[in-house]
Amino acid sequence: MFSHDDFFNLDTPEAFAVNYWPQGGCKIPTIAFIDEGVEIFPGGFESGVIERGTEITFRKDHVQSVTRGDTVTTENNETYTIKDTIDDDGFSIRVSVT
Repeated sequence: MFSHDDFFNLDTPEAFAVNYWPQGGCKIPTIAFIDEGVEIFPGGFESGVIERGTEITFRKDHVQSVTRGDTVTTENNETYTIKDTIDDDGFSIRVSVT
């Protein structure tokens, strides 16, 4: 059976060790995928407006929910701030960040 560890591990390309910092909470160490230069449709796909942005995907069992303004830090001291939740499929949470 497929598990989170099969997908979210540091041997997987584009996986990074990060710390998720909920506002007013303690850091949560986890593994995430950071995708830069992704096409984002801020007004919905039908709007025709496209922006390039960065998305981060977390394990759902590590990060139960996310809130706009929460932050993510990488091992290289890069900091991202969560803008919006894009998808929560019960297995992972994908967010747009600045």
